[in-house]
Amino acid sequence: MAQTDLSVSALRARMILRGVTMGELASAAGVWPAELSQLLRGGTPMGPVRRARLEAAIRQLGLDQPVSEADAASKGPVFHTEAVG
Repeated sequence: MAQTDLSVSALRARMILRGVTMGELASAAGVWPAELSQLLRGGTPMGPVRRARLEAAIRQLGLDQPVSEADAASKGPVFHTEAVG
């Protein structure tokens, strides 16, 4: 299987679209949510063990898989407006 890079912003977007919370990702990675936030912001050093646990959690939660446009469009509220004028 080919390795691909996943930026923090892409990870956060996938989390939103798949309904995965920081708490769920942190729990799967075996870290506290505040620690996960620090790791993702680069405020805490991420050694090889933490990185491996976080990458395993990303795979476990399916966040390593791209989100299709149809899936992205089906998430979140849809607002209907009327044109004025």
